[in-house]
Amino acid sequence: GNFKVASSPETECYLTMLKGAAGGVDANINRWRRQMGQPELKPEEIAALPKVEVLGQSGPLVEIAGSFTGMAGQQFENYMLMGVVIALPNEALFVKMTGPEAVVKAEKDHFVALCKSLKEGEAAGNAGAAQETK
Repeated sequence: GNFKVASSPETECYLTMLKGAAGGVDANINRWRRQMGQPELKPEEIAALPKVEVLGQSGPLVEIAGSFTGMAGQQFENYMLMGVVIALPNEALFVKMTGPEAVVKAEKDHFVALCKSLKEGEAAGNAGAAQETK
């Protein structure tokens, strides 16, 4: 899912599920840090990050300020990336928000609330499969 902040259209929040480990929690956090022009963290530094509960798992909450490099290589100054990576048994969940630093900081409580509100459910194609028919 992709969401926007109404007052700041350039601020985006993404939810992505990938099969398998998708590189692992530490590797993805450090990839995000590189996207923001920041040095990588050591495993013990990642372990010390604050945690957020998502889908019954605890994942590190990262807040990275800097110069954001978008997927197409464009640069955005004074940006922030806030994110959580959750390693599930057969998948990895990524929740990430990027935008102007002041906006992302102001949305932190909403971001954390979104992460905590996520629930497991049936795939969209199976949503009606359990209903009985007359």
